[in-house]
Amino acid sequence: MKTPVELCNDALRIIGLRADCTNLDDPISESDKVFSAYFAQTRRKELKRTRPRFACIEDRKLLGTPIDPANPMSDIEFLKPRDCLYIQKVNGHTEFTEYGNRIEVKSSTQGFININYVQDVIDTLLWTDEFDELMAAALAKKCVAFLTKDATAKNVADAEYMTQVSQFNSLNARDAKIKKKHHVLQKNVWMFPRRYS
Repeated sequence: MKTPVELCNDALRIIGLRADCTNLDDPISESDKVFSAYFAQTRRKELKRTRPRFACIEDRKLLGTPIDPANPMSDIEFLKPRDCLYIQKVNGHTEFTEYGNRIEVKSSTQGFININYVQDVIDTLLWTDEFDELMAAALAKKCVAFLTKDATAKNVADAEYMTQVSQFNSLNARDAKIKKKHHVLQKNVWMFPRRYS
């Protein structure tokens, strides 16, 4: 869990440059300006691509409005949450219709839906250490061309990013497997409670 400036300085270290990033809100140095321009874009891209558990919102209820209020059988329209980067499921299903910032579903939803989605987590202190490392590598890969003309630095940034992606994906898969196994165990315990005499 690091601040945005610390993550940018980690990115600079990856490509072999001096860690001189000090402020992204009021950029002064060249590296400040580059990272300030690409930090939010890189954050959204990596959260949407990796879908880490800390960014996954489950079963958030949304109220909708009929597309044609005069027709009681009209499909219902829902506005996506502002912090939504990617919708995983609507009412437990992966099939739904998306138009920009709207979701349309059949009228049988009774006016509300539950959605599972990936949230844009802006506060870096809520991120995991693994995502911090991935983000630093992603920033290095994204910004290396703007900070140095050294081809070796670009190759190093690319290699580090691929390594971090691989590590993060394997950790995510392991966590998902553990979560699924735990869910099955809990379900079995509930179905077959222990009897005490």
